[in-house]
Amino acid sequence: MKPPHPRERRGLWLGPMPSLAALAELPALSPAAVLWEQGFFAGLKAQGFELTVVSHRPEPLWPRGRLMPGVRPAPADVSFPTSVVGHTNAPGLRARSLARAYEHEAIDLARIEAYAFVASFNPLPWHLAAATAGVRQHGPPWVSFLLDDVLHDPTLERYARATRLAAGHVILSAAAAERITKLMPAAPVLHLDGAIDRWRGDDLESARPARPYVVYSGAHTEEAGMSLLVAAIPFVAADVTFTITGDRGRHAGLSELMARDARVQTVGWVSPATLDEICRSATAFLNPRPPAHGLSLASFPSKLMTYLAYGKPAVSTWTPGLADAYKDLLLVADAETPRAFAAAIDRAVSMDMHSRDLLRRKIRAFLIPGRLWETQGLRFANFLDQRITRGDNAAR
Repeated sequence: MKPPHPRERRGLWLGPMPSLAALAELPALSPAAVLWEQGFFAGLKAQGFELTVVSHRPEPLWPRGRLMPGVRPAPADVSFPTSVVGHTNAPGLRARSLARAYEHEAIDLARIEAYAFVASFNPLPWHLAAATAGVRQHGPPWVSFLLDDVLHDPTLERYARATRLAAGHVILSAAAAERITKLMPAAPVLHLDGAIDRWRGDDLESARPARPYVVYSGAHTEEAGMSLLVAAIPFVAADVTFTITGDRGRHAGLSELMARDARVQTVGWVSPATLDEICRSATAFLNPRPPAHGLSLASFPSKLMTYLAYGKPAVSTWTPGLADAYKDLLLVADAETPRAFAAAIDRAVSMDMHSRDLLRRKIRAFLIPGRLWETQGLRFANFLDQRITRGDNAAR
């Protein structure tokens, strides 16, 4: 196959600031979004992509946050050149101000550079404004990425209407990809959930502490499942240490649980290097995302990829965003109840070495090479070449 022309790998990306430095500085920036974006960008770089990113500094609405987050240089650790737009951060004005800023910046950039495509990270109003303006004025095909249900739209019908001008869709959630395919049968859809940068699961059993060490890493919110986790931990019979990282969204029940259960400790937001140390020592991991929550249809719990990279048991609920292939890799709770989730935790920490090794081998065979970021970057490149930029409507 003829190598792609460099221009076919040049795109305009509308999304969060791809920076760990910004993540540490800006509490309103989603860790899951930035980490997924950084991983995906690494995969794109491996395939020769060159992106220009349009982003902004998210802050709480004024007066909690600054009224006028202005144009500032991007952090030094961004994955690709990033243009940070300013906006008015006032109630009732923020969305419109961001939409104008993104639209103007995208149009100005498209006048200078002939982009092969424009991509939007979630259908936020400012991303939609910039993407549709770019399509209408300069013509590059638009690829819409759906990572979360930011429209609070369990049917995804609003998403379909909002992205009707998109030339194609990349969907993380398995159920959402199926739903979008039915709602938009003529539109190319790529299901691409998550990946890992490398396998971290070899020779880790020697790092396990004598006392079982169970880790949850993620937001402390309802949609992330913190209420289920807090309710389940008292029913866990094993003498374990629960380490809970992340502090984006406070949960009152967690504080109350820590006051009465000495097994539970929180360490707040940690750097990737510190998280790696924690995960290397873990006996098992936790993903308590509630299946019935309205936001679960359109989202993929990307923390699972972090967990699976270590080849250890991950206790999980079963949510619509998961593809069937994950059923053999996770310890899925028998029911969506605290007692059932606690029973799954007890099963995980009591697994013998033979069972753990069999699971580790199964996880590795799934991840390598199919869920490496480089592989996912190649899948997107093929999708772009075959279905988007070359107008080829051959079957996926």
